[in-house]
Formats: sequence, C-alpha cells, structure tokens
Amino acid sequence: MSAAILGLGVFVGGLVSLLAFWHARRNSAAVRVLRIGLIVGFIVLASSALHYTLSDNHRIADRIALAESDPAAAMAGMANDLEAELADKPDVQGYFLLGRAREAAGQPKAAVAAFARANAMTQEPNPDILAAEARARLGTAPPGSESRVIARTQAERALDVAPDHMWAHYTLAALLIQEGDAAAAVPHLKAVLDANVLDPQTQDRLRARLASIDPSALDNGDAGNETTATDTPALEIEVQLGADVQTQGGVLFVFARQAEGPPMPIAARRIAEPRFPLTVVLGDQHRLQPGQPLHSYDALEIGARWSSTGEASGGAGDPVARTRIDPASKQQIRLTLTAPGDAPKG
Repeated sequence: MSAAILGLGVFVGGLVSLLAFWHARRNSAAVRVLRIGLIVGFIVLASSALHYTLSDNHRIADRIALAESDPAAAMAGMANDLEAELADKPDVQGYFLLGRAREAAGQPKAAVAAFARANAMTQEPNPDILAAEARARLGTAPPGSESRVIARTQAERALDVAPDHMWAHYTLAALLIQEGDAAAAVPHLKAVLDANVLDPQTQDRLRARLASIDPSALDNGDAGNETTATDTPALEIEVQLGADVQTQGGVLFVFARQAEGPPMPIAARRIAEPRFPLTVVLGDQHRLQPGQPLHSYDALEIGARWSSTGEASGGAGDPVARTRIDPASKQQIRLTLTAPGDAPKG
C-alpha cells in the first residue's frame, strides 16, 4: 500500500511539473505559473516519499513492539512476508529459513511444508534440511502415519550424507523408541551424547534414558545383581522389600545424586527382573557423565525405585527408597522399598 502511494505521488508530482514547464515554454509570461507548478509537484513528491518512509517505519516499529509482547505472532508475520517473497522468487535457503520461522511461530505443519519444499528443490541432498524436515515431521505425525515414514527416510538420508549428523541421530532415536524398538535407538543416542553439544541437563537426561534401555552402553556390560571390583571405592547397596510390598518382574533402578545438588542422578544402575534382597554395586563406571569420583562428595543421596513400567520415572504407586550418606565413610547402605511417601530417609 505504501509503495502504491509513493508511485502515485511520483506520477502526479511529475505530471504537474511537466505541465507547468510546458505551459511556461509556450507563454513566456507564465514563469510564475511554472514556479507554482514546480513547487506543487515538489510538495506532492516529498509528501509521497515521506508517507512511504513513515509507513515503512511504523510497520517496523509495530513488528518490534509485537515481538516484545507476542514473539510467536511477530515471527508469524515475518514468515508470511518471507513466504510472499518466495512465491515470486523460490529459493532453497529461503524455504529452509521459512521452516525455521514457522517453527519459532508455533506452526509445525507449516514448517514441515517449508522444509519439504526446500528438500524437493535441492539438487544434492542437504543433511541439515533433511534432518530439519525429519524433526518437524516427528512432532506432528502420529505413529504409523505416512508422514512418520517420511521422517525416518529423511533422517536416514541425512546420515547417508553426514554419518555424524547429531539431529538426524536424535530424530531416529526418538522415532525408534516411540515405535517400541528402543534397543535399535541405542547407537543413535550414543552418537548424540558423543557430539557433546547439548546443554548439561539435556545430556544428563539422555544418559539416564540410555542407561534405562541398555546399561552396558555406558558401563561396558556391568549390570546385574553381582558385586564387581573397581579401581576406585564403590558403594555397595543392599536393597530389600518392605512389609506388604510385592513385586513381579519389572526393573530396579538404583542411583546416586548430590544431596544438595540438582535432581538428576550422577550415577545409576538398571537391573531387570530383580530378585530381592540383592546387593548392587554403584561405582564411578556407572556415572552418567564425567565428573569427580563418587567417594569424593561430601554427601550423596542414594535411592532405589522398582518400576513396573520399565521407565526410570516408574508408575504410580511403585515402591521407592532413599537415604543420605557420607560416601567416604564406607558405611553400610541398606534401602527398604516402600510405598511412595513412606520411603525411609535412612
């Protein structure tokens, strides 16, 4: 609209100036008319240019204000502008940026369409765009859908081009876990962890998830009820069932976390189908991320949870136990699994 007003102003101002100049040439006495005409033409031109500039500045100012109050809406507006430009001049990188903008605007289906358009336009497979489409489809397509199949295909194509592409591995791991094939997700989870580019909390969650699927992926196969020797002092934890607590199958998780630190465990074990009572060894080889030796902490909280679901978070009512210890004291650690809320403090 502003551009149209500017064009009209240029046309009118120029026409007025041209007519005034023509009239002055035909009548030498009309110099005054020429001056007035030129002044009018200049005013029209200046007014039109000023309106265009102010309108454009107002649009930018409105967009900035909207970004402060509603970032998603502002990003959606920017995405709409970009999409309008791409309609006249399609561009692979432009559609990739449009997909990112749609994601930021909270429009996942539109993001999928943009990434898919970018991939369709590429002459050679681009792993970043392939992985972006796979991730976007993962968040919008229900299990078993054709879009989910395309997501897996695009992630695998990305890895064919770039075998270490972290987001392609991440997407494949999520897809496989959701499809019930967690074991096949292990190498992809390890690849994500090995990339070491995620924030520490996300890294911790992924390590815990990997440990819940396959403890040997982190501790070289050391899992089970037996006691094993380590090069550094390890914690021996006896776990037993409380009165009226019954378990069958399931998975036992035993973990250590900083007593006054973040909630994520610093070391953990996963034991399938435990037989109680049992003794579990928890050592530095069971850490979920590099760090100081377990025995060097001033205090640790040792916990155990029997999970009926096989997930570390367990199910409602699954028995738990926890206690606080000084790891350097070599004290005997005994945990008794009881109903949630009744877990002894040690």
